[in-house]
Amino acid sequence: ETNVIYCSDASYDLKTKEAGLGIKNLTTGVSHSVALSASSVQEAEEFALLEAINHAILHRHRNCIFVYDNISIDTASIGAFYANAFEM
Repeated sequence: ETNVIYCSDASYDLKTKEAGLGIKNLTTGVSHSVALSASSVQEAEEFALLEAINHAILHRHRNCIFVYDNISIDTASIGAFYANAFEM
């Protein structure tokens, strides 16, 4: 399979502790969004990345590139947890 590219982002409201998550598969054009509660903007951004990863697994994409805009996400732990789900 060629690389499948996912973009993810979150919008967080500190007052309500609600977040809107958006993901887009740039390869297929499929978009997905979800609203949920989060404790911080950091957690909301991490949830958005996890949503993209789970979407890729659900659709059986094995070679993925995940693009996100929060440098402080613990991608090492996430990568280790999901390592067996992907070829690359």
